[in-house]
Amino acid sequence: MKKIPLFLLGGMIMLFSCSKNDDSPITDPINEAAQKLQKDVQGKWLFNSDISIGRVAIGSQGKKSAIALLGRHLPVQVEPNGTAGTNGTLGDVPGFIEFNSDSTYIIYDENQKVYTGKFTAASGDSIVLKGIGYLTNIIINGEVMNFKLYYAAGNKTITITSNKVAAIPADNRTAILCKGTWYLTPEESGAEILGSEDYELDDNGEPVWYTVDSATFTISTNGTYLIQTFSAGKLKVADMANWKWHSTKSDRFVYAWDNEPFDEENNDVLINELTATSLRLTESWDSNGDGIDDEFGKWVMKPAR
Repeated sequence: MKKIPLFLLGGMIMLFSCSKNDDSPITDPINEAAQKLQKDVQGKWLFNSDISIGRVAIGSQGKKSAIALLGRHLPVQVEPNGTAGTNGTLGDVPGFIEFNSDSTYIIYDENQKVYTGKFTAASGDSIVLKGIGYLTNIIINGEVMNFKLYYAAGNKTITITSNKVAAIPADNRTAILCKGTWYLTPEESGAEILGSEDYELDDNGEPVWYTVDSATFTISTNGTYLIQTFSAGKLKVADMANWKWHSTKSDRFVYAWDNEPFDEENNDVLINELTATSLRLTESWDSNGDGIDDEFGKWVMKPAR
C-alpha cells in the first residue's frame, strides 16, 4: 500500500486585610474564576461546523501536493474550491481550537490556516488570544464547549460549538515527546530540507521561491502534529496531522491526515532515540506505489532552548 506522507491578564490576586485579627487572604472571585477556566479549557476542541477564521493567517499551506512534513509529498486535502466540510468523510478538514498547559493555543480552520500564540483567561467565560482576538460567552458542559470567537483582523464574531477530543494516554514517552517544540537539525536527512528551495503561491497563483532555513516539529498530548517551515524568520508553511502511539510497538507512533483513519502498517514512524535533549526518527515510504518502501528519512531534532 502506498504511504501517505508526514512531516486582560488572568491569575490570582491576593489581598491582605489590615486587621490584626484577620490576616487571611481574600480571593478576587473574578480572577479565581479566570484561573479555573485557564485550566478547564485545556484540551483539543473539534469544531462541529465549517469555520473560516480569516483570509490571512499566521501560516497557510499554499500548495496542496508539495514536499513537506519532513520530506514526503502531501496528499490533496481540500476540495478545489478551498472549502471542505467536517462531516467525517475522507479529505474533509476538521477545524479545531487547542489549549495547552503552557498557555499556548492552536487554531486550525477549514481552509487549513493555522494560528498560534498565547492565551489568557480574563474571566470565568472569556479568554484573550494573543495575535487574533478573544473568546467570550464560553460555556463548558462536559465534553462540549460553546463560545463566540472575535477575530480582530476581520472585525467579525463567529459562534462555535465544539467537542473535546480524547487525549493521548499519559506515560513517560508522551511526556518527553510532547514537552515542547523540537527543531530539525542538518544531520542525516535534515540536510535535504534545511537550505533547500521551496515556494508558496501569491494572490495570483504564481510561485514565489524561498530558502528553508529552519523547521520545527510540535506534537501535543491532544493528538496534534504540527510541522512548520521558516525562511528568514518568517513562517512559510504549516502542515497539520493527527498522531497516536502504535498499538503494539512501543518504539513507534502513527500519524494521519485530517479525518483519515490511522494506518499502523504504512504510516508509522520509528523512534530511534527519545531523551530530553535528543529526538531521532526514521521513516520509510513507498514513493511509486509498488508496495515496497524505497525512500527513507532519518531526522535528528533538538529541543527548543
